[in-house]
Amino acid sequence: MAVGKDYIDIRCKALSIAYHAFRGTALSLSGSGAILDNGNVAILAGGRLSWNALLFDVNADQAEALARGKAKPTPAMLNEMSNVARWFQSIGATAVKPAVELYIRHAGNVMEVNDLLSGGEMLAGGVPANEAFGTFGYHFDVRGGIAGLGARAASKGIANVIFLKPPLFNIGMQHALLKTVRNLAVIQSWFWL
Repeated sequence: MAVGKDYIDIRCKALSIAYHAFRGTALSLSGSGAILDNGNVAILAGGRLSWNALLFDVNADQAEALARGKAKPTPAMLNEMSNVARWFQSIGATAVKPAVELYIRHAGNVMEVNDLLSGGEMLAGGVPANEAFGTFGYHFDVRGGIAGLGARAASKGIANVIFLKPPLFNIGMQHALLKTVRNLAVIQSWFWL
């Protein structure tokens, strides 16, 4: 685990494996349609925890429909959330409240900006620091799996795509002024314990 003042990042797969054994499902997003992944936990007041770990497999059209539907979970998602709640309670949680709306993780949603950055420029850190008006850092997130990523990375001489320190990305003004925004997403839900 990585523990900060108000968060815990769980790096061990033990809870994920235990949950999927409880459900009798594979720890595979594409195979199971949903996985309880490594937890990203916010520590809230009063000893409560907010877990961001349940991922749902959807395509871009489904993600767009969910976003337009006020991010409300589908019946199948609600069913999986109730299974997670029941499992947490079976291992000692006294109360589990599933999220009432989905957190829709956007990827590649900034299109038709005034000055488009290429993927290579993004991987290199974005705009030069002296041109940036903001810097963004986030762990490279492959929790849902990216088909072919390992082989592609290996062919480029990258042995490990799991980075413990988030890469930094500098954002320039012309790269953030949007003409349109389109959504591609992985869907996640939050649990309040």
